[in-house]
Amino acid sequence: MQYNGFRDVMPILYQHTINNQKQLAVWHIQEPLSFFQKQINIEVPQMHPVKQLQHLASRFLLTTLQPGFPLADIQKSESGKPYIPKKSSYFSISHCGDYAAAIITDQIENGIDVEITTPKATMLQSRFLSDQERKMVDQKKENLSTDQLHTLCWSMKETMFKWYGKGGVDFKKHMEIIEIPDAKTGIAKAMFKKNQQTLLEIQFKILGDLILTWTIHSHED
Repeated sequence: MQYNGFRDVMPILYQHTINNQKQLAVWHIQEPLSFFQKQINIEVPQMHPVKQLQHLASRFLLTTLQPGFPLADIQKSESGKPYIPKKSSYFSISHCGDYAAAIITDQIENGIDVEITTPKATMLQSRFLSDQERKMVDQKKENLSTDQLHTLCWSMKETMFKWYGKGGVDFKKHMEIIEIPDAKTGIAKAMFKKNQQTLLEIQFKILGDLILTWTIHSHED
């Protein structure tokens, strides 16, 4: 079966198109590795089979968002961020469990993250949230569960980390979540404080146990 654009038969869990230059999607991975190998002609890295599937699915999603996306040109920076040299567009990918997410923007830096809600983020909250952030989370338990809120905060910081893309980031020291809306869909505000302070708007959507966050930011803003 060939997928040449968004169709009802596609396992697209969520799609968001801002305009022709900014778009993202989440893919529910239900296909075997062989499906993606037939769809995209790139080398399969030597890693755990689940990681191989996630790797290919996220890159296939890039070609679904933008047919002809130059997968063969993708390289990794010293910090591990995938990028395309001499690019005119930016992209970010994420995967967790049976889900892959991708975002592509034109001339604007971006970051995306997808997470499955588990108690893990709640158990480790002190490692990535300041005391002030934890107090804010404690006041936001009307519409979301404790685990959802902590997973959302972790995802937002992962998105900021990917947006920055240069590594060497302390999740508590260099990132501060300022505001979280009282809704399952919205725009949170955060401050990235490494080198200089940058105010970011992080959009999020909660789809059952799945949490998706992304940010798009121009350095000229």
